[in-house]
Amino acid sequence: MFSYAFIVASVVQLCLSTCTGLMLDKVGLRTTKLFSVSLMFVGGLMYAFTRRASSFLLFIGGPLVSWGSLSSLLCNYSINVMFPRFEAIAVSLLAGAYDSSSAIPFIIAKAYPSISIQSSFLILSFVGLVYGVLFALFFLTQHSSEMGKVWKFGLSEDSFADDGKKIYDEPKHEEISVEMRINMAVDNRYPTLKSCIQSWPFALVCVWFMLGLLRFTYFLSQLSGVLKESFKNDTNTADDLLDVSSAFSMCGFLVAPLTGTIMSTSLMTFKKKISRRMQSTEEELTDDDVYWTLIKGLAPVVTLLAVTSLVISCIIFVQEQRWIYYVTFTCLIFMRSILFSSTATMVITAFPQKFFGTMLGVINGIGGAFSLIQYGLLELPMNISNSICVAVSVIIFFPPLYIFIRRR
Repeated sequence: MFSYAFIVASVVQLCLSTCTGLMLDKVGLRTTKLFSVSLMFVGGLMYAFTRRASSFLLFIGGPLVSWGSLSSLLCNYSINVMFPRFEAIAVSLLAGAYDSSSAIPFIIAKAYPSISIQSSFLILSFVGLVYGVLFALFFLTQHSSEMGKVWKFGLSEDSFADDGKKIYDEPKHEEISVEMRINMAVDNRYPTLKSCIQSWPFALVCVWFMLGLLRFTYFLSQLSGVLKESFKNDTNTADDLLDVSSAFSMCGFLVAPLTGTIMSTSLMTFKKKISRRMQSTEEELTDDDVYWTLIKGLAPVVTLLAVTSLVISCIIFVQEQRWIYYVTFTCLIFMRSILFSSTATMVITAFPQKFFGTMLGVINGIGGAFSLIQYGLLELPMNISNSICVAVSVIIFFPPLYIFIRRR
C-alpha cells in the first residue's frame, strides 16, 4: 500500500504545482509560503498518527506533504534575485537541499534509534512549521518581485559606517547595464503569459523536463526489477545495490555546487559576450540577439543532462556488473540535480519574473502528467521499455542543439 501512496504523492505534487505557481504570482510570496508549510504540517501529523485501521491517511498525508514541500521550494527560489551573478548556483543549492532532505529522517533514525517513527514525524512537523512561519514572516517579502529590492537597495550606506562594507553583493555598473538590457529584451518579447506559453523556449524546456523526468522516475520504478534481472543468482548483491542507491539519493546537495557552477559560469560567459557586443559600434544589437545569446548559456548543462540520461539508459543493458550500477547511480544524482535546477533557471532567465511561479508550475504539471507513461512502460518487456528510454534520451539532445544553432 505504501508504494501506491508514494506514487500518488509523487504525481500530485507535480500536477498541483500549477496551482502553487498561480498562487505565487497572483496572491503573493509570503502567503504561498505560509500555505505550503501548513500543508506539510497537516500532512506530517497524518503520517504520525496513521495506523493499520487508518492507513487511508497515507493517501491524504502523502500528497499534502509532497505538494507542500515542492510549493515551499518554489517559494525559496525567489531568493535567487538577491544573488544576480550567482542565480544558477543559488537555485542548484536549493534544489540539492530538497533532493537530500531524506537524509534528515535517516540521521534521526541512526543517531537516536530510541525515537519512534511517530515522534520523528511530530518533531519534523512542528520544527518545520515554526521555521517556515518565521522564515515567511521575517525574511520573505509579500510579493516575489519585491525580493529583488532587498538586494538592489539593501540598507542605507550610513548603516555600514562601522565596517565600511556593504552586506549585499552589488554588481558593477557595466553588469547593471547588461542586466537592464537583458530584462528589457525579455520583457519586450513576453508582455503576456500567453506569449510565454506560445514561445519556442517554453516548448524546449517542456521537452527536456518531460522526457528527463520520465527517464528519471521510470529508472526508480524499475530499479528493483532491473537488479533482480541482472543478478538472478545473487540476490544479496541486488539487495546491497538497492541500499547503495538509497545512500546515493541523499547526496544531491553534494553535487549541487558543481552543477550550479557549470550553469552560472556558462551564463556569465554569454552575458560577457552580450556586454562586448553592446560596446561594439559595428552592429546593432536587437532584442532577439540579446535573448538567444543569453539562452545559449543553458545549453551546455542541458547537454550534460542528455548525456547522463543516455548513459543511464544504455548501461542497464549490461548484466551482472556491480560497478556499472555505481556509475549509474552517480549519473542519476547528477541528472536529478540538473533536471530541476536547469528547468527553474531557464524559467528565471528566459521569462519575465512576474510570470515565474505560473510558468514553473505549468511546466511541473505537464511533466508530472507525462511521467504517468512510465506505468505503461512497466507492463512492457524490460528490453523493449529500456530501448524506448534510449530513444527518449536521444530526443533530450534536441533542445540544447536547437539553442546552440538558433541565432535569433
